[in-house]
Amino acid sequence: MIALTKSNVLFNWQKLTFRHRLLLVMTLSGVVKLLILSIAGFAYLKHWEEQESGEKALGIAKFLAASPSVIEAIEAKNPELIREKVELLRSSCR
Repeated sequence: MIALTKSNVLFNWQKLTFRHRLLLVMTLSGVVKLLILSIAGFAYLKHWEEQESGEKALGIAKFLAASPSVIEAIEAKNPELIREKVELLRSSCR
């Protein structure tokens, strides 16, 4: 059985040539940059999707608020009529 020691488990940084050290450092920095860019990209996409859905909901709310039938129902102070009108308008928007 082989005994695990520090010398045979970890590589020795001093034994690496300058080229290999440089290659190792550049590879690791490239992986870190790729990871950071991926995280930033996903965060941007998530923000953009949330913004789009918020703008869509706002547009629907403005449309419903400007609808004469909804205004009539609100002025009549009839919650059941309001629900009916909103559902009717929602189904016509789809």
